[in-house]
This record gives sequence, C-alpha cells and structure tokens, in this order.
Amino acid sequence: MLRVIDPDKNAETNLVGINDKRTRNAATANELFRSYPSLARFLLALIDEEIESSGYQQSIHPALFPLLLMIARLQPLCFQKVQPNDVGILDAFIDPIINCLGHVHHKVRLVAARALAILCSSDSKTRDGSSRGAIIDICVCRLSYFAKTKEISHNLDHGILLALKHLLNFAPQSENYLQGDVYEAIIYYATWSRFTLASHPLCTAIALEIWYISNLKAEQLSLPANSKQNHSTLPLVCIKVIHCISILSSTPANRELSGFSYLSRVASEITCKIAFNQIFSMVTSSDERATSISTVENCFTNSNYDVMLHSVKAFKKGLYDALKKLSHDINFTSFQKMDILSSVSKLALRSLNTIVNRDISACHPPTLRRLSRIALEVLYEIKSLSTHDRNGLNHMRSLDDGFDASGLGKRGCGGEDLMPDSAMSLFDNSILRGQSPKQGLNSISITAISDLSLYQLWDILIRLLNIGGLEPTDKNIQGDNTNSGTVLAGNALELTAFVLLELRKTANDDALSLSHQINTFVQLIEDSTHPLSSWKVRHSAALAVLNSGLMMTSHDESSSEIYRARLYIKLLELLQDNDEDVRRAAARALSMSSPSKVPLLTLQDASFHLPSEMKTLDMFTLLLNQLAGRSKNIIHQMNNLLSEYEYTAGNPKHEGILNLNTERKIFEEEDPNPYEEYLIITQSLVVMIANFPFDYSKCSESLAEFFCDLYSSYGTVMRQIIEMFHKTEKCCDVAHNVTLDGNVFSLLHGLILSVAVGLLFGVEDGHVVSLASEILTLDTIYLHPCIRTALNLVTVVKKFDTGSQKQILQCCFLVERPKANGPVV
Repeated sequence: MLRVIDPDKNAETNLVGINDKRTRNAATANELFRSYPSLARFLLALIDEEIESSGYQQSIHPALFPLLLMIARLQPLCFQKVQPNDVGILDAFIDPIINCLGHVHHKVRLVAARALAILCSSDSKTRDGSSRGAIIDICVCRLSYFAKTKEISHNLDHGILLALKHLLNFAPQSENYLQGDVYEAIIYYATWSRFTLASHPLCTAIALEIWYISNLKAEQLSLPANSKQNHSTLPLVCIKVIHCISILSSTPANRELSGFSYLSRVASEITCKIAFNQIFSMVTSSDERATSISTVENCFTNSNYDVMLHSVKAFKKGLYDALKKLSHDINFTSFQKMDILSSVSKLALRSLNTIVNRDISACHPPTLRRLSRIALEVLYEIKSLSTHDRNGLNHMRSLDDGFDASGLGKRGCGGEDLMPDSAMSLFDNSILRGQSPKQGLNSISITAISDLSLYQLWDILIRLLNIGGLEPTDKNIQGDNTNSGTVLAGNALELTAFVLLELRKTANDDALSLSHQINTFVQLIEDSTHPLSSWKVRHSAALAVLNSGLMMTSHDESSSEIYRARLYIKLLELLQDNDEDVRRAAARALSMSSPSKVPLLTLQDASFHLPSEMKTLDMFTLLLNQLAGRSKNIIHQMNNLLSEYEYTAGNPKHEGILNLNTERKIFEEEDPNPYEEYLIITQSLVVMIANFPFDYSKCSESLAEFFCDLYSSYGTVMRQIIEMFHKTEKCCDVAHNVTLDGNVFSLLHGLILSVAVGLLFGVEDGHVVSLASEILTLDTIYLHPCIRTALNLVTVVKKFDTGSQKQILQCCFLVERPKANGPVV
C-alpha cells in the first residue's frame, strides 16, 4: 500500500500533475486491485457500511475520508488501456462515491470528486458504465437545479460541481461535454443563480472554474470592449460577480459567509488572467486594451481584501514571463512595446495611489508589496528597452549611408516605430556612461509613464515606506535604527530612487526642498542596510542608490557631496555583505563613478580622491566615526577566543578537542574569506584620515575627546591580550596565538593603526605607548609581523611628523599608498 499512499508516487488531479513524470509511477485502480484481489470488495463494503451508518453525517473525523483518499491518489484509468474484464468491479464504486458527494464534510466531498475522475474508464459520451459521459449525466441529474422538489442541498450541489470540475479537467476536449443540460447548469451556478444569489458561493466559484477550464482549452477567452453587452460571456460574468461581492462586503455580516472568500479569489483570478492575456496580446486593439486595464484596476482597488489580493497575485504571477516574451518578440515594434509597458506602469501606480489614499490604516501590505513589485518590474523593462533603442538609434545615425539623420524621426531604417523621445528619456544611456543626470536626461521621464506628479509619487512612496516599517527620521549620522523595514519598504525605496532622479532635474527653483528629499533618501538607505534586515531589503537599497544617480559625479551639485560620501561609505559596507546579490548590486552602484574599475580599485580610488575633493569638517568627522566603529567588537571576539582556548590549553581531554559532544558550535557561520574586505575598508579609512588636508587646530578639543575614548578601548584590549598571553604561555603555538586568529587580527590591526593616527594628530597619552612597549618585550610570545610593526609604530610616532605619516601609510599593506601630503599643523 506504500506505493499508493507515498506522496512522491501519487497521481495529482490538476493539470500540472498530469504532466509530472513522478505521477506516471502511481498505480491505477486496475493494477492495485490485481495485486490485492480482495481489496476492491473490502473497500466497497467499508464505504457502503459507512454510508448506511447512523453517524454518517455527524462524525468529526469521518472514516470515509481515508478510504476515498486512497482511491483519489491513484493514476486515472483514462491514461491506460482498459481490459474488458477490468471494468466490472470498478463500476460498482461509481454510485456509492456519487452518494458521498453530498457529505457534510468538505474534505470528503473533495476526495469523492477526485475519486470519480480517477475511476472514469474512458472518454466516451455514451452511457457506458464508468465512461466520462455516463458519470457526468448521472451527476448533473442530481443537481438541485434539475430536481423536481423545492428542497435544495448546497452540499450536494457543491460536491457534484467538484466532480464535474475534475472530470472535465482530465478530459482531452472538455468543451465537448459543456453543452445541453451540463452547459445550462454551469451557466446557472456561475451566474450566482442568475444573480439572485440563491446558490452557495462555493457552488458559484466551482462553476466559474469549470467554465474557465473549458474555455481555456478551447482558446475562446476574451474581454469584449463594449461593457454594455448582456452578461453571456465568462469575463463579464466574473466582473458582475465581483461587483456583487463588493456590495455584499460593505455589510460586516456577509463577510463571514461560508465560501465567500473562495468565490472572491476565483472570480478575481479568472478576470485578471483573461485581462492580462489581452493586455500583452499583439492582436488586442487600443480600446480592448484600455477596457482590460480598467477591469484590472477595478480589481486591484476593490474594497474586498480577497479580490484585491488575489487579482494582484494572479497578475504578478504571469508578469515575468510576459515581460521576457515581450522583450524578445520581433512582431512588436518599440512603440507598441512602450505603449503596453506604460499602460501597465500607470495601472500599478494609480492603484497604489488609490489604495494608500483610501484608508492608510486599512492598507493591505501583501497587496501593496506585489503592486509595487509590478511597477518596478515594468520600470526596469522600460529601462532595458529605452537603453536598447537609444543605442540602436545612435548607431543608425552614425552610419554614413546617405540617410539624413534628422529625417529619421521616430522610425528606424527598417521602418519600425521607435519609442517617443519623451519615453526614451526615462532611462537615458547617459546613466550607463556615468554622466550626470542633468547632462543626459533632458525631457520627460517617469511622468511619461505615470498619471501622477512627481510630488504625488514622492508622498505615496513615503507612505509605503511607513507601512513597510521604514520611516524616515531626523536622527544624526550616529543614530542606530534596527527597524530596517520589510520587502514592501525595499520596493518603495527602489521606486523612490526613480522619483528622486527626476526631482533632481526639475527642482532647480526649490533647492531647499530637494536637499531635504535627498537627505531623507540617504537616511532611508542607511536604515535599510542594517545587518539584521532582510537581504532583500539590503539588495533593494543598493539598487536604489544605483538608480538614484546620486553616485554620479556632478560639478554643479556641490551640496550633494556630503550625501554622496555617506552613500559611498554605506556601499563600501555592502561590499562585504554575506549575500552575493547584495555585493553585486553595491559594486554596480559604486561603478557609476568609475565604470571600468573593480570594487578593490574603486576603494583605492576613493582613498586617493575623497580627502582632496571633500575638505570639510563634516567629512573628517564622518571618517573618524567610521574608523571608530571598525574595532568595536574586538573585546567580544577575544572573549570568545579565550573561551575556545580553554578546551585545548594545558592537558585537554580528547573529547573536548574533538568536540564529540557537539558542545561548541565552532563551525557555525563559517566563511572561507570573511576578513579581507574588512581589512581593505579599515586600511582605506586610515589612509584617508592620515592624508586628510585639514587644519586640525580648528577641532583640537573634539579630536582629544574622540581619541581619548579610543585610547580607553585600546588600553582594555592590550591588557586583555597580555593576560591571554600569560594564560596560554605553556601552549603558545600557532593554534593558540591571538594575533594569528582571523576573528581578532583585522580588528586588532585597525585599532592599533587608529591609535597611531591619534598620536600623529597630537593627542598624546604615555600609557598607550607603554602598553605597546610591554607587549613587544614579551620575547617568548610570537606576534604576527603586521601587529608587531603596528605596535612598533605606536612607540615611535611623532606629532605632525611626515616620516611618521609615511610609516602609517606603509602599514596599510592592502591599499596602494599615495604620496604623503603631510598633515596641516
């Protein structure tokens, strides 16, 4: 029986499962009953006994369910050639299982409907025992719609409609069965009893699914442009059902109606699937596409949560394949593609605006998340399309083939329409070349694919960020906000970058407002890249920086330098993120200012040029704060290291060394090279600070306060290192040397170099030097050469001395050392 029940070898009853190779391994009813000759009569007797028992409808866990489930998981007989002797015993199951279709338990009705489809022996429409036509006729005759009595059994109607759904689902040409009484019954229940609402919502939902499956196989689905037609087609019936749902949803009592949520889901999914196909179809006219867009928007902004959510889910599910197909379809001209994409973009942004402004306290984040992703995917496709066509147009205009470039207009050499310049300017190729947006994007951009103004879009996206848990604050740079938002906030952040790119072009007369918006954007980026945030949010933050254009050098935007520097440092941190996609996105954003360089060279370039280009106190303070944060976890790391040494120092037990009891999680979060990037960033900061051309006398008090705190941390660490050396003196080998440990080395090296920089700036402390000398005098202890060199530097560095400055730069061995400028006294 394991072969029958094992889920990996079960036959599924949906369309996907039919084509699944695993389901071909499932046994058919004939194979099962040949292997177990007495099983068929035994199962049949149990089913009859359960139906006739007094507790048939009252049991909480009906015994029918596992019996019918076993049959429902078999391979359908219609997939196998049936022998004449095999059908007799199977025909005996048909009537008892049909009787189970009216069971009070939904799960029993469901498996009974599946079991009928499994036992169907052929696709004949004649009344031939267990043929598909015979079973369908028997089921339809038992519907309440054809019953002579006035008594209505919603359970029986629902079970029979479920059986029809599964029977037609397996039929090669299901539309052939959808005629006569079957068609009349399906239309009656699909129209919610001709919109008298007499039938149960579940019956209406299943009838709509049957109608959709049959029309889908016959490829007869379309949404008429004239909405005044009578409701005789599936799309218009679904639209009216959704309208009824919206009216009923306004009454709280109706929201608890059984099956109401499922009907909302089915009607909205079918409506959006049909409209989606028309929107992306080549043969769709402008009026038909506009009708489909309007229909989808009504679903997206419906007051019923189920309609709103499932319509957006159905639309988004097919979007990726549709965009990919559209981009490679040579039958569409560029102008037609842009027309389709701009329509979908306007649809998504209008829907976001309607939902957010309707009642922000009742917004549905899952719906908003999917809607914002739809808008983003379309925007990125427009970006790809506009860049491709801009390159193609520039190439054609560069050809010396006798054509007048000015006469090309909006048509290419092959006669195809190129997209309008107003739309192409949304993502001008100048972005990819690293130019300023003011140099490359000269005309309409996001407003060409949105019905809203830039400031309306900005307000909507700020609200979305608040809903997603990422609220902009007026905190200073040192603030630490661990509330980094959800995926919805990440999507809104990416959209905000596109709006900000446009605001920078159009806000020349309102520089103060633009500065506030840029500051808000930068703060949002800093909050969203918290290490505890989702990798999707951090990835969205890196893409937002890339799309905002803030990283592109612009000589006429000197006010944005400090924001660019903050983003630069945040991107440097993202380069060492534990997610590869985040690192790639950060590298792409950094490459905006130097497209041909790899991230390591970008870091090196930053250490060369930042000190000379941004000679401000704010920039110097920012660098110092970043440097101070490099070694803040060193004490915690050394405590963990000392705890680990206790297992192996002295005369350890073999069980402790081998970790046989798995008491230590020593291999958790292991990374093959986690500290190289950390060292690069730390040493780049040291190079920039040591070479910063600034008059330090203007901030001598703040420097003294800053480095005194750093010296205090340095003293604590050095004393702990001395103590650790004494504890591990008897087993001072490579495995127990604190300066050779990867967790400590990068932190310790950065801390010692920071102290050397403080001494260079004249913040003297004799105790700092004495601690370094004490460690250097421990001859029995082997120090890492780089640590020993850095400690020697601490003992000899002099105030504002060019030679000491050169020695500090030489200690930064992973960064190419620029020529020492000499600190300003």
